[in-house]
This record gives sequence, structure tokens and C-alpha cells, in this order.
Amino acid sequence: MKKYLAVLILVLGVYHMTEAKENQKVFLGPNVQSRDMLKLFSHPEEWEKARSQIDILQFYFVHLANRCDPKWCGNNVLNNFVEVVPGGAFKWLKDRDIEIGVEIGAVKEYSCGEIEININDALVAIENVEYYGGEVSYIAMDEPFRAGVKQVNGKGSPVHCGFTIEQTAEDVAYYIQQINLRHPKVKIGLVSPYPFLTKNEIMQAIESLERLGIKLPFFHLDFSYRHALDIEIDFLSEIAELQDFCKRRGIKFGIIVIGGHVYNDKQYFAETMINAIALKSIVDRCDHVIFQSWIRIPGSNPYIKTIPNNLPESRLYSHTWLLNTILDYFRK
Repeated sequence: MKKYLAVLILVLGVYHMTEAKENQKVFLGPNVQSRDMLKLFSHPEEWEKARSQIDILQFYFVHLANRCDPKWCGNNVLNNFVEVVPGGAFKWLKDRDIEIGVEIGAVKEYSCGEIEININDALVAIENVEYYGGEVSYIAMDEPFRAGVKQVNGKGSPVHCGFTIEQTAEDVAYYIQQINLRHPKVKIGLVSPYPFLTKNEIMQAIESLERLGIKLPFFHLDFSYRHALDIEIDFLSEIAELQDFCKRRGIKFGIIVIGGHVYNDKQYFAETMINAIALKSIVDRCDHVIFQSWIRIPGSNPYIKTIPNNLPESRLYSHTWLLNTILDYFRK
């Protein structure tokens, strides 16, 4: 690991301040149970540079639900966000012109055919944030076509609903329509795993939504470099095709920058840099860059999703240090 990190540092070169790409939005999404998420609000001095670089702080639905078992959320529950600073975390973000995003399920393997449950969850999240002084700008639908579709490139998802892409699109379209009926300003976009879903399957999913009258405002790609290497595809060309496909349709295109399932922050940074180095030539054309973690510690039961720690940005391998470092690398 030490030898590998030394190579990464050589790739990064000299750490320096850089200008943000014009009109490119940066998301920060702490892990579900991250131990210091609340400190983002109570100790803003610990992430001044990262805070100046992000446009959106992304929560998970469970953070904004009326209740969440601490074994799934840790301390990151609604009441704590409301009480962490005077006026609450959501107003704190609004006052600093940081938008709020939420990743949440639309079609999920645990609620196949019960789309109303997922619609209600989204409405609860939006309305809780509004009640406590904030405003949800983005909803990122958590891989509905992975959860919905039985066969993916000849392989079955471990857990799925057994729908076709077209059937999944019908549920997703209804989900978007019902939420935007109540909250028309909320941008509801799609997250898809690649290459678990192929380039053509992703395009087919978006086209299926278009036939149902849905124009997505954004699309976020959950890219796995190791998977792409395993199946030996020309991922740079394929991702460029997806970018062009989205651009022609007026869909903002984003890349999720994330590591693999690891045991500590240092390993998380190393895994994340593998993806970042692979994607450097693509990121400049991205409308969104998303630094997000949902990584679990291998073998943990129930899942422990605390990696990486977010603060301080001065500490090697924290999530905010990682964000600053990789953004500087991307913008050289």
C-alpha cells in the first residue's frame, strides 16, 4: 500500500490551487453513517477550501426520514441535523448558497411493484427539509434500472425485481411525475452503474423514459474501473459516447468519484484515485462531479458505512482532503 500511494502522489504532482471549471457543479455526499457528518455544520473552519468548491451537499433519504435506527444511520438522523447549529443544518446550507441533494430509491429490490412507498419517502424527505428551513434542489434516483431489471448483460443482479427496462421506465416515469406534481422545482435525475449496465442498456433506459414524456435533467454514472478492466471494454470511448448522447438531449452528465469496499480512509483514497486517474480525460467535459461514498467495511454485519471520515480537510485521506486533492488533479 505504501508503494502504491507513493505512485499516486507522483501522479498527482504538486498540490496547488486551481480555478473551478465554469458551470461545472461539484457534489459532496458523505457516507451514510460517517462519524463526523454533523461537524460539517458545527465546525465549518475544518473545511473552508472544500466548502468553497462544492455546490451541493448530498444526503441519503434515511438522513431525512422521520426516524432511522442508529445501526443504519449512526448519529446522522433528522433531529440531529435540525439541532446541530442554530436554525438547523438545512437553513445553514441555504444561507451559504449550498444546494441540497438527496439520493433515494425510485425502483428498489425491496419494494418491487410498490412505487407509492418510494414516492412517499421522497415527499417526506423534501418536506422535512422545507419545514426546517431548507430546500431540496436535486433528487438522484438510486440505480432503478439495476434494481428493476432481471438480466444485465447476460448476468442476473443478485437481487432484482425481474422487470424489463420498459417496465422499469414506466415506474420511474410515474415516480418523477408524482413528485414534480407537488414539487416542480426539484430536479430528479438518474444514477446508473457502469459497466454493470452496458452503454446500450443505459441509452435504452433513457430512451424509454423519453417515450413516456420524461426528459431527465441530469444523469450520474457510477463507474467501476476494476469491473471495466475485468470485462476488457474501451470504457473511455463508451463514456464519451454516453456524454454525447446526454448532451444532445440537454441532460447534464456527471461522474461519481468513489472508491471500493475497504477498511480505512487511506485505502479508500487509493481506490478512489484509481477511478480518478482513469477518468481524468473525461471529467473536464462533465457537468457534475460527485464525491460520494456508500462504501461498507468488508464483512461487517450489519453493514458499517463510516468510511471515509469527512474532516478536517487538512488531514490526509479525509473526504474533504480527497475532494480538494482530486479536484486539483482534475483541473491541472
